[in-house]
Amino acid sequence: MVVTKEQIDKIEALAMKQNEGRGIICVGYIVNWLRKNDLPMAQRIFSIDGDKMTQYPDMYILIADTIGCRLHGTKNCNNALCKSVYDELVKWCNLEK
Repeated sequence: MVVTKEQIDKIEALAMKQNEGRGIICVGYIVNWLRKNDLPMAQRIFSIDGDKMTQYPDMYILIADTIGCRLHGTKNCNNALCKSVYDELVKWCNLEK
């Protein structure tokens, strides 16, 4: 899986709009590791801190779509838990996926 500079920039831009403009610290760490081309470390941070991002469903969805699910690092993960969390956050955002 390759994450492009444009994808990283999109995550960073959205993160800076969140939390009343203060950003989301753990997303900053994910962006930092992605810029260093260290996808496994970015996925590890998402795995550990992803619960904090559920209060920002659009952010969670963007990261999951970019680097894979929290538990398996798999895009479009079919695991029941991963799919359930993702689908519920999509509903919260009123997004069509």
